[in-house]
Amino acid sequence: MDKMEIKKKSSDIQNFSENAVVQNRSDLEDALEMLKTIKKHKTMITDYWKEAKESAKKTYQNIVSKERQMLDICERCETELKDKVLKYDMLKKSYENKLLRKANRDKFVEVQKLLEEAEALQRKGDLPKAEEKFKLAKKLNNMKISFDKEKYLKGLLFQERTKCEIIDNSLVPTFFKGIELREVNTKKILEIKHENPEIDIPGIKFYKEKSVAIRI
Repeated sequence: MDKMEIKKKSSDIQNFSENAVVQNRSDLEDALEMLKTIKKHKTMITDYWKEAKESAKKTYQNIVSKERQMLDICERCETELKDKVLKYDMLKKSYENKLLRKANRDKFVEVQKLLEEAEALQRKGDLPKAEEKFKLAKKLNNMKISFDKEKYLKGLLFQERTKCEIIDNSLVPTFFKGIELREVNTKKILEIKHENPEIDIPGIKFYKEKSVAIRI
């Protein structure tokens, strides 16, 4: 059957189906015959496009394979460079933190020195100078340490995302704060029901749905 014959047959089937009325046994027999015809016609359509689909599938798979090979090189290089950038950023932050800790230690030492000098002046009775030292120590202690940090390059962003790892699947709740964490596996539920027809599962309603099957 060629393409034109398939289109003609499909048109005849469509006309019959749109105008069909099933009100008696004769109508039912006509409908059944047409359903058988449709089933055969679907097989013919599938057979008609089979070779083209297989050819297209091979072509598509070949293109995807070549694309994947090209992308793999880019993705490997991208991952490698991003790892190096992240490593540099970690080293930079480690160095900045080291500088900050040293600056805080130096500040603490200087504050202690000023306090000791103030107390010595206080003991000598030189209260104005002692008060001046105390104020200077307080001011220095409250001073925030800052230094010029290396600015990030334009277009370079560092992002942090929270991730999770399932440690014990059996302990994960079905619901958490009203949000469903586990998707119900209806396929497995129906398998259990098929093996145990009398079983009832909490939260599940079993029902029958009637359909029409055609044998040629």
